[in-house]
Amino acid sequence: MSFAATPAEAPPERDATSIITNYSTITTNYTTSNLPGPGRNLGNLYSWAGSHLERRLVKRSVRASIKLQKKCEEAGRADLKMRSEEALTALQSTWIIRDMSMSNNESEHDRACEILLVGARSEDITIQVNAFERIIRDFVKRPSKVRYAFGRVFDKHDEVSDTVSLSWKRSGVEYSAEWLYLHMLASRCLSLRHSSFFEEVSYFDDAGPRSLHFWHFERLILSCRRTLSSVVLEQLREKGSITPSSFLSRAD
Repeated sequence: MSFAATPAEAPPERDATSIITNYSTITTNYTTSNLPGPGRNLGNLYSWAGSHLERRLVKRSVRASIKLQKKCEEAGRADLKMRSEEALTALQSTWIIRDMSMSNNESEHDRACEILLVGARSEDITIQVNAFERIIRDFVKRPSKVRYAFGRVFDKHDEVSDTVSLSWKRSGVEYSAEWLYLHMLASRCLSLRHSSFFEEVSYFDDAGPRSLHFWHFERLILSCRRTLSSVVLEQLREKGSITPSSFLSRAD
């Protein structure tokens, strides 16, 4: 009797991926933080420590930012106070602003305008009146040059002349007739709105009567469509910048 040899059955083949997965599950059971055991405790500890550190860093950053902002505000106030004191000193002088205005340097003109604006927004009414008178006086002498200089300053600070002049009048304060009159004139001199009056008055910049003709004066009179323009014209006449009689000999 012969027996046929039968091959031994091979163990069932297993997928390599499933083997690695099984071993991985077993070996990482105690180190994965989302599974029960010491791994979860360790992960929670790391998470808490990270959150705590983040909160402390944010608080420290906020405190540093607040301190920096306060220092910048204090420096800004100190700088404004210093410039205000310098401006008030210049306003009390009879020659500082005059020399700046007479200079051929535009930056000096702008400095004079800055000083006059500081005085105009002062809380001291006497200082305001002084500034208004200086603005009017400079405009009478050099109408277009003064308006262009103030226009550059307003553009530099991104301001509107009419809005700035309105802010000089504070609510709850009783102003005298003189203050209201000078405020009205100074505001009109600095207004950058288009006006035929200012177009005509530009011919009188640093011009003597003998350099102009009678029709300059005539056109200036005709351009006074508003009462305020007539008031400014009267200031020009009173200051001697315009003397109608001197034009008669040059009438065309």
